[in-house]
Amino acid sequence: MTTPVPPTTPPTAPADQPGQVVIAPAQNIPAAPSAPQVPAGWADPYAGQVPAAPQFTQPAPARRPSPADMPARRPAPQDDDGDGWDSDPAPRQRARSRGRARDDYDTDGLDGDDGGREPLPRSVQNLVGRLRDENAGHRVRARDASDRYDALVSTMAEALDLDPTDITPDSVTEILGTAADEARQSHLERHAGRAAFRAGADVDGLLDSGKFTAKLDKLDPFSEDFAEKVNDLVADFLDENPRFALSPAGQGQAPAPVPARSSADMPGGAGNPQLITEADLDHMSPEEINTARLNGELDHLL
Repeated sequence: MTTPVPPTTPPTAPADQPGQVVIAPAQNIPAAPSAPQVPAGWADPYAGQVPAAPQFTQPAPARRPSPADMPARRPAPQDDDGDGWDSDPAPRQRARSRGRARDDYDTDGLDGDDGGREPLPRSVQNLVGRLRDENAGHRVRARDASDRYDALVSTMAEALDLDPTDITPDSVTEILGTAADEARQSHLERHAGRAAFRAGADVDGLLDSGKFTAKLDKLDPFSEDFAEKVNDLVADFLDENPRFALSPAGQGQAPAPVPARSSADMPGGAGNPQLITEADLDHMSPEEINTARLNGELDHLL
């Protein structure tokens, strides 16, 4: 059993005396706590070590950003046509700040931009409409041109007795060029044959002469004085080559007698022989003209 310790009464301070300092006794001042004791059998890892001083890192001084570090500023949008819609967002922002956002014309029936697509300006809509009309017109004209081309190819294939798939720009150019050359050559030979007949020359021999045809090819069959030039060419060629003349020049030989015509040569009956006219010569070949001359059927034209 523990015996209780009676409380101690602190001594009474003596009375103050002049010139004497009185120190009051301590009243139950607790002692400083002692370091924790390591239990027996435990090893103290920090025994005999001096605690390290705390380390502090001084922050780097702040640096003001230079203009090169600042992001490039975008130019302020400009309202180029004054309608407040092209590139100037101010009207739209002011409308939202007042609580009256513009309707984005969507299908929800509510005002405000919910990600829908607002209509283009009226000027842009008009431009788009005009471009669509022009494109439609171009498509119609292209379809009409294609139909006309198909009809032309079909007609040419039928006229030239060719397959429509063989009608190409190159083939048509070649065919037309060949036809034009043949028509020109026929025109030259016909007029040269008439001129040779009138000059009393051998038509077949003259047209078979390469020297004569070379000079004939240099003439323009569409010139106004073509007939006169052909006559001069035949006359000059006969002067240089008299062997092509049927009768020697200057001998004055009479033409061969005209053979009697049969009733078959007289479409109008007896006494009405059928005579060859100038117009008939235009449709006769050089061989037919020469044969008619030898038969005396052209004596009335000499």
